[in-house]
Formats: sequence, C-alpha cells, structure tokens
Amino acid sequence: MHDLRGVLWAALVATVSLPIVIGVVLGLGLLLEALGDEVGWHWCRRLALVAGVGWTVAVIGTTVCSAVMSLAAANRGIADRQPGDDSRPAG
Repeated sequence: MHDLRGVLWAALVATVSLPIVIGVVLGLGLLLEALGDEVGWHWCRRLALVAGVGWTVAVIGTTVCSAVMSLAAANRGIADRQPGDDSRPAG
C-alpha cells in the first residue's frame, strides 16, 4: 500500500503540472511560428501532443490508484470487524 501512495503522488503531480507544461510549450510554439520558425513550431506541437498523452495517462492513473486505495481501506474496515458485530464501519 505504501508503494501505491508514491504512485498516487506522482500521478497527482503530473495531473496538475502537465497542463501548465502544455500551455507553455504551445505558447513557445506560437512564438516560434510568429518568428518564422516552422520547424520549431512543428516540434513544439509534437511535444505538446506527447505531454497531452502523458496527462491523459496521469489522470487515468490517479483515478485507478484512488479507487484501489479506497477499496483497500473499505476491505480493511470490514476485515477488522468482530464476529457478531452488526455495526457498520465508519465511512
């Protein structure tokens, strides 16, 4: 479970930071295009596309990690109940 928290942190950081990176790279690409550098604009578009794919993977990873951790916590709460205990776990 501890390793999963590290993955979740990495996915959260990527989910928050990659849209900023995409915006900066696209802005740089537009600047390069305005200066007449078509090759630079082309590579900035490619880099933004790769960052967009990475962002999509990070969003999916964040969702999956959160779901797994939530289900593990719920199962842990059920496993901690004593036989004959009819009370439901909190949460």
